[in-house]
Amino acid sequence: MHDTHQLLEARFSRVLKERVRPAEHEVLSPLSIAAFAVTDPNGVEGQGEPISFQQAMEGDFVPFEVEQSWGPAWGTTWFRFQVRLPEDTEGLECIVDLGWEDHSPGFQCEGLVYTPDAEILKAINPKNQWIPVSGKAGETLTFFVEAAANPLLLAVPPFQVTYDGDKQTASTSPIYRLKRAELVRVRPDVRALAYDLEMASTLALTLGEAERLRFDQQINKAVDQLDLANVAGTARAAREQLAPLLNNGSLPGAHQLTAVGHAHIDSAWLWPVRETRRKVARTLANVLRLLDDGEEMYFALPAAQHVAWLEADYPQLFERVVQWTKKGRIVPVGGMWVEPDAVQPCGESMCRQMLYGQQYFQNKLGKRCQGVWLPDSFGYSAALPQIAKLGGAKWFLTQKISWNQTDVFPHHTLNWEGIDGTRIFTHFPPVDTYGAEMSAQQVQYAAANFKDKAKASMSLVPYGYGDGGGGPTRDMLERTKRLANTAGSAAIVHDSPDSFFTKALADYPDAPVWVGELYLEMHRGTFTSQANIKLGNKQAEAALFQAELWAVNARVAGLMDYPTAKFEQLWKSVLLCQFHDILPGSSIAWACQDAVTTQRQVIEEA
Repeated sequence: MHDTHQLLEARFSRVLKERVRPAEHEVLSPLSIAAFAVTDPNGVEGQGEPISFQQAMEGDFVPFEVEQSWGPAWGTTWFRFQVRLPEDTEGLECIVDLGWEDHSPGFQCEGLVYTPDAEILKAINPKNQWIPVSGKAGETLTFFVEAAANPLLLAVPPFQVTYDGDKQTASTSPIYRLKRAELVRVRPDVRALAYDLEMASTLALTLGEAERLRFDQQINKAVDQLDLANVAGTARAAREQLAPLLNNGSLPGAHQLTAVGHAHIDSAWLWPVRETRRKVARTLANVLRLLDDGEEMYFALPAAQHVAWLEADYPQLFERVVQWTKKGRIVPVGGMWVEPDAVQPCGESMCRQMLYGQQYFQNKLGKRCQGVWLPDSFGYSAALPQIAKLGGAKWFLTQKISWNQTDVFPHHTLNWEGIDGTRIFTHFPPVDTYGAEMSAQQVQYAAANFKDKAKASMSLVPYGYGDGGGGPTRDMLERTKRLANTAGSAAIVHDSPDSFFTKALADYPDAPVWVGELYLEMHRGTFTSQANIKLGNKQAEAALFQAELWAVNARVAGLMDYPTAKFEQLWKSVLLCQFHDILPGSSIAWACQDAVTTQRQVIEEA
């Protein structure tokens, strides 16, 4: 038999991309568009600072068209979209493309979608462009999008000099062009076929030669069932041919993956803190959309500061987060105010990270965190196991050590022992990312890469777009459904991080011990970059120590009441500036300037 698998696999890829994906929905009509660009104090249209929904509704919305430019760097434009709903309202969605490159969600423009009643529906980004539709036949559907024109600073090649990292020097010309705004009707069979074909064909690429050839032959039969001029009418027949390859039962002894939804959001990095506040809302709006739609998902929620911003800025979203936390599907993790640099802050600062983080989660969400979740910090002090345990943590998770440039860390599950002998059960997800997309390749890599497979059988995979936020998508969840119980793939379950660590400890009670610092062999310049931020951090820590010392003495002497609330406010400002892209000096100029200003204010007030 001739070996034609390369030709077949090229065929599958092309049919999926060029025929099946475009047929997933039928375009019904364009959306009517109007826009209001927020003006800055200098009169630059579209470059103004964010405003509330109520303020935006008072703006002057003018007609706007697809292919029209919008958005100077860091500006905000509000779009109003309208469309008359057809007689048949089954399966309707809207698709809006603000002008993205087809990559990097969270690193370019983003949008938050509102109803006319100020209800937040979800967010949109390059990998999540759909908007739900509800209404009766003949009604006019109206929704608004708060579009943030954040510039794409991590282009190819990355980390180049840019003037767009500071709003004072950023371009005032529009940098985006609205590409698409349509009402569509989803074809469920075609959409399901697209996921089936994607997962079967990509799973085949991970298999041994004989099994790969068998998969390819079966997938080829499925593609033969398609009439490429009538994909919608023949999709079901093609799916029937693919069915034996998916959800056919995991093999005995398959690696056990626990899928945890996640959205690592840098409190500042290639964007300022003010934009992070909106990123948190956009990400959690999408998480809530998936949960409200009935998706089987657990979502890890780190960084108390982020939730506090949500509470202050988006109280309706915050209340929905509280409700899903009570149901156990949104799970606070980390127990810290932010995800800090874990080497440079003093011990007192790390204790305050735990103190204020745990207090907030307990008081506002009713949950104390069971573990420390620091997937992206640039190395970890050997003092951390002791501090984590004293802060109530039972486990520790990071992924960053997989970035080592020279020495490959020998374990993925272990006991980490600190300088005082304290040990904490630790896991490094072998998928080697904190933002998996649940592709077949990532799932198989996690299983093959797991270094403790001789004695342990399970690992955690955090999935969802991160750094700039975005979180899990329905694409990721559909991929997971098709791989979760499939021969040739790792077995996948949705569960909480706490549940995973309980099971992992029972599975591997005699895990090996690593003693001392977890040193990251990368990003070494973060110990010296932006020296003024590092100096400001030490001076702020010292100033607060002195201020608290004298305040205690004054209170004991009966000279004043101890200003607990004031000290908490000042400490939280310092803790935010210890975030792992602020204190190390790896952020854009705008974020660095904000940090220096904050530190100086803390020192002065202390």
